[in-house]
Amino acid sequence: MGPQLRGKALILVIILTSGVDFILVGYDQGLFGGILAGERFQDMLGNPGPTMSGLVTAIYDIGCALGAVAAFVWGEKIGRKNSIIAANLIVVVGAAIQTASYSYWQMFASRIICGVGVGLSTVAVPILQSETLPAHNRGALMVIQTALIIIGVAVASWLCFATLYANSSMQWRFPVACQILFSLIVLVLCLFLPETPRWLAKHGRKDEARHVIGRLLNLPDDDQEVEGQLAEILDNIAAEHTEEEPGWSEVFSNRSKTRNLQRVLLGMAPYMMNQWSVSYLSQYPSLLDPAMSPSQSTALNSTVQYIGSVIKAFLIRDISP
Repeated sequence: MGPQLRGKALILVIILTSGVDFILVGYDQGLFGGILAGERFQDMLGNPGPTMSGLVTAIYDIGCALGAVAAFVWGEKIGRKNSIIAANLIVVVGAAIQTASYSYWQMFASRIICGVGVGLSTVAVPILQSETLPAHNRGALMVIQTALIIIGVAVASWLCFATLYANSSMQWRFPVACQILFSLIVLVLCLFLPETPRWLAKHGRKDEARHVIGRLLNLPDDDQEVEGQLAEILDNIAAEHTEEEPGWSEVFSNRSKTRNLQRVLLGMAPYMMNQWSVSYLSQYPSLLDPAMSPSQSTALNSTVQYIGSVIKAFLIRDISP
């Protein structure tokens, strides 16, 4: 248990934890695009054909889906902080097995393990942000954090390019092992993180929730503003318990005034389009430009994407309604 940070120092640690975790997500997305075409990596896999190469690449996303489902089932029970810790421990295990891989199926299984950890963290981290960061700049901060995913893709791609001409298995083992570094940084930062006030209050730990709010605001626990925020959280939780829980048919329907289907599609569509279009550049870049090495092509593409994401971060607050 680390020291109890307060105010701006605590907010900074939350931002750093979320940011490094998002960089890890991007790093994992860009990693295989840089090492898949490497001669030594192909030799370790047994020189698989296109179908088997695609399978070991795509199975990571299956792991991510399983991790997201796990967050849906168990995330509320264990809390936001513990979910992030569990996710990064899983990534460390999966990355260690990947680094030591000597066969196709060992790499296949470890890709699933890493995917589960990343999928779990991609659910837990945004919830942690939304329940702790200041409301007045929460949107801008979350956009910047999302842009860090592209930084992760760029870091993975440039690192793979740097090791491209190594005369040993370090050509791919070193970039793969670097996943562990990001997860270890997150795990260390988690020592300074509190659980979110909303989760604590929802589980009957009101005094702890009050104390965390005081730390976030850098105010005494009995301050009026702290009490006001705690009361607002408790009112929202009470309202959730009194209202009838909507069924899945209502979630995917526009019959209500809130037009839930439209909201769901607006949330899902940008991420789906990203995976169907831009994201494949980090997996199969040589299909676009055979003259360039895969890692070099992905590095340039991800760098351009990052420039666009930075522009978005500055515009979203002023242009969005």
